[in-house]
Amino acid sequence: MKIKIKKIPEGEAPKEIREKWVGCELPVLGFPKLALSQENLSRKPRHKKCFAVCALSALAILRGKSPEAARWFEENVKPPIDSIDRYFFFNEKECKIIDYEII
Repeated sequence: MKIKIKKIPEGEAPKEIREKWVGCELPVLGFPKLALSQENLSRKPRHKKCFAVCALSALAILRGKSPEAARWFEENVKPPIDSIDRYFFFNEKECKIIDYEII
């Protein structure tokens, strides 16, 4: 399944970084679920209905659109995004499903 980011995502990154996600098409791990996630910088918990996206895959796609935005996440998110078990969560209100094929 894929989503397209249609609104600037919420988060702690600067707005000029977050706005680079708009228009990105990202593979997701199924339908949105109520998730307890953490902000990438402060680690503050948040509850919302979100799509989960593998962070490494998301950054590779973002890098194709904006290398500087991808670099910001690589330099500022701790612990580093260095494995496939790290995720970004996008609020369902920020996204549009564009492909229902589940892989």
